[in-house]
Amino acid sequence: MADRETIIETGGDNGSGLLIAIAVLVVLAIAAYFFFFARPGTAPSSVTVDVPAVTVPAPAPATN
Repeated sequence: MADRETIIETGGDNGSGLLIAIAVLVVLAIAAYFFFFARPGTAPSSVTVDVPAVTVPAPAPATN
């Protein structure tokens, strides 16, 4: 008697894996945009600091 194999399908793929893959790709694309293309200094939290130059005179040589 020949061996037989029975395949039972319990439903098809409803596309949820495809939707999850598309959502992951969209999130990665948005993250890549901010990582590679967002220019530093365009954020509203950037601050410009004006630091004045300070000149320190050299100490006088010691005399004995």
